[in-house]
Amino acid sequence: MVNSPIPIRFLVCNPLKIAPKNQDFFRRFQILICATLCLTSILSNMNTYNFTKICMQDENSTQKVSTALVPLASTLGYGWFVTARIFQGMAFSATFPLAGSITANWATPFEHGVFIGLLTGNTQLSNIFTMPVSGWLCSSGWGWTSVYYVHTGVSLVTFSLFFLFFKSDPKEHSWVGEKELEKIGNGKKKVSRPKDLPFRQILTSLSLWACWIASFGDLITVQLVSQFNPQYMKNYLDYDVLSSGFLAALPIIFQFLIKLSSGIASDNINRKSVKKQRKMRKQELN
Repeated sequence: MVNSPIPIRFLVCNPLKIAPKNQDFFRRFQILICATLCLTSILSNMNTYNFTKICMQDENSTQKVSTALVPLASTLGYGWFVTARIFQGMAFSATFPLAGSITANWATPFEHGVFIGLLTGNTQLSNIFTMPVSGWLCSSGWGWTSVYYVHTGVSLVTFSLFFLFFKSDPKEHSWVGEKELEKIGNGKKKVSRPKDLPFRQILTSLSLWACWIASFGDLITVQLVSQFNPQYMKNYLDYDVLSSGFLAALPIIFQFLIKLSSGIASDNINRKSVKKQRKMRKQELN
């Protein structure tokens, strides 16, 4: 039996003293990866039907989807299919608010681009994972039903890790040291929340309109590719199911790389701009 160097009573009563004060363990990136995996699994569950519909052609039952309950839903009728899709859509609606919250609370001022790029990259990562895995499972002896069971298992694992390690506030996380807390909070200003939503300022903000337009372009591209690309590869280009899975994910890989590269470039531009401003201020003071 291995004894822990830190008593359980100490961990519970002193959650902020586990991490050494002067060490930066980059816990924020662990939170980032954990959250990205969870968001990816949410959309992956929605995308399973987009691929497995090309594997169900020999089935006599209506093609339905409900993640782990797909085989059952396919025999219960159209109403169950609609209900399952509504709940999946409700789950996906939480992804963007969560991405913004994690970026605001966990990213340093010069890491916002990387955080946003990776967290919103779940739209691409879900297809990069789902399409090849679904193609392989559909081609195997386990059949199309195994696609939903595998995705359910992956979701259980990712969300278990999320609930174990995630805290909305870095100050409440027992593994974040004071050095990392200082780095995360450096340069951030406390913003008071207005009692009433400033609808006029929101609707007239050019920055917000730019974000909405970019998000629409991002989502519509992923949606069209994920919904029709597997079917196009198999039914029109005559690739087998396994090849269709890998080929369907190929354009999404490039989109994800461009998104992540843009985030990194944005952080670098921001960092250089701040350094230039600081240098100019020093020169003015001298």
